[in-house]
Amino acid sequence: MSNDTLKPAFSAFDDYTGPEYQISSLGLQKDIPPAFEDLSADEPEFDPDIHLAIEEPTNITLLDFSVAKTTPAVSGVTQSKLGWTAPFRLLSDEGVRVLRQIVEKNKRFARSCERIPCYIRGIAYTSKFVRALNEHPRILDALSRFSGHRVVPHYLHMNYSHVNIGKLPDPGKKNDIPVDQWHTDSVPFVLIIILSDLTDMVGGELECVKRVGRDAGFELIKSTGNNVPESELLRVNYQRQGYALFMQGSEIVHHVQGVQSAVEPRITVVNSYMPANAYSRDRTVYDTFIAGGDEEEALLEFARGRANRAAQQLLGFVNNQSYTTDPKLCVEFLNRVVSELQMSSDLISFKVRDGVGFINEKTLKDSLAEREEKQKSTHDK
Repeated sequence: MSNDTLKPAFSAFDDYTGPEYQISSLGLQKDIPPAFEDLSADEPEFDPDIHLAIEEPTNITLLDFSVAKTTPAVSGVTQSKLGWTAPFRLLSDEGVRVLRQIVEKNKRFARSCERIPCYIRGIAYTSKFVRALNEHPRILDALSRFSGHRVVPHYLHMNYSHVNIGKLPDPGKKNDIPVDQWHTDSVPFVLIIILSDLTDMVGGELECVKRVGRDAGFELIKSTGNNVPESELLRVNYQRQGYALFMQGSEIVHHVQGVQSAVEPRITVVNSYMPANAYSRDRTVYDTFIAGGDEEEALLEFARGRANRAAQQLLGFVNNQSYTTDPKLCVEFLNRVVSELQMSSDLISFKVRDGVGFINEKTLKDSLAEREEKQKSTHDK
């Protein structure tokens, strides 16, 4: 990266070959956002020996859609090879019980958006138990094994234990509304935990398109009129409450089918994670939260997260840089950090936008129906 070609970059270290520098979990901001309050007074203290029952997944689907026993280890700024894990046991029965109680208590914060009919966010600000669940070393160690490199909780605390609720259809009616529509995640990794009773559930399956990257996946969905061939789909079924899967959802287009019948609504808790290396590519999509989600809390969370990333990058330089008399080396490193901070500033001020969008399945269906009607009308003439 030469100085005369330097342009602001969201991730300016893609070709960086220096030593790694590990970020730790970023603590909560000084003040709880005014929309939330601490509701954790009657919660038990999170205890991994009581609330976790972590088992290893039976296999791993890699980004090339091959299946392996483990994810290959990577180092430096190399991207993880993980696609997703097979479902694995994460929570004990007691862990499920406590987390369901917390979700129930936080239903006052339920809302909807164009993409998701019913969800809850911000539980990090109301629950000490949830913060510990997202940050506990035992969970981080397991997820780091599954990803092939160290991971840490994502710096957007509103993402801690995001809850999706798949409502049941009215009696005798079909549910045409997905729990979540076709998209790629706006954070690098997600841990998806099933909390609801899956007995006799019809629908509610997680489906993944066998394409790497948003553009390729979206193109396949649109070109087939949202009738992706079975050979190009992979489905994931959780076994029971307390099971989870870990997924590099920023790279795989996926959605969750609408629930057609079940003993109760489908409830999943989604925790977000990112590479621990301060120089790894940050695949956060700010626009999803500040604009798409109309989430004012994203502003400070994003600014703090990006500032902390820059601070850790600089500390890595301070602690690890070998003796040098080359000014170009020092200037190039500092300009990388400046470039990332400038891009962060530009995103916050909306000088640039990084939105990736999603496929609105109802709009796509209506558009195809309208096109077919026009073609039929033209043919009849």
